[in-house]
Amino acid sequence: DFTIGGFTKTLTDSGSGTNTGSHVFMAPEYLVGRPPSVQGDVYALGVILYQLIKGDLSSPLGTGWERDVPDAFLRQDLKSCLDKDPERRLASADELADRLEALPERRRLAQRQRWGQRIRFAGIGVAAACFVGLASLYYLQKADTERERKRLVNQQRISNTLRGLNDQLEAKDREFRQTVSLFIMRSAQKQPSAAEEVPLLLQALRVDPSNHLVKGRLLGALLESSFARPLYEL
Repeated sequence: DFTIGGFTKTLTDSGSGTNTGSHVFMAPEYLVGRPPSVQGDVYALGVILYQLIKGDLSSPLGTGWERDVPDAFLRQDLKSCLDKDPERRLASADELADRLEALPERRRLAQRQRWGQRIRFAGIGVAAACFVGLASLYYLQKADTERERKRLVNQQRISNTLRGLNDQLEAKDREFRQTVSLFIMRSAQKQPSAAEEVPLLLQALRVDPSNHLVKGRLLGALLESSFARPLYEL
């Protein structure tokens, strides 16, 4: 079918005068009576290229032809030849030839782009991991700081409690010493009577209930005198 008019300009049937051509290579616009064009030849070239890729020069082009072309770049080139709209096809056969000649370089460029994307994704992953690590470290440090603050607060609270207890013990000790000193002074001045001695001993016993010396002295004072006092008041 290759004539001066191109791949798809057909020979004239004797007696009919109509352009019939090879339907395998015929562009869709020819079916509605449009005249032959360069875009029609580009379509026919696309069909031939498809047959060469498939390895079957008698195979017609049909729906699902993309499954027979594993190479993504060749699929793209064929789509540029086989578009049903002539205006969307390649401008010429030379443009298709240039694409096919540049096929190795196009593949290398696509490979570099894929590696670049992987490197960028890896960089994003590393940056995200660093961010997560820094954020985790920040929150861990913040948690440690909060625990340290609570520990210091508890330590200060315990210290204040112990200081208060110590002050109370010192106050009771001073009161006990004052009571004993008063008792000794009064005893030195004169021998106190049981009625005078018992209140002092009771006061000293309230300050220090575990003082056995005061308990013994109080018991002796009660036994030596006729001082009567209900036991429940002791």
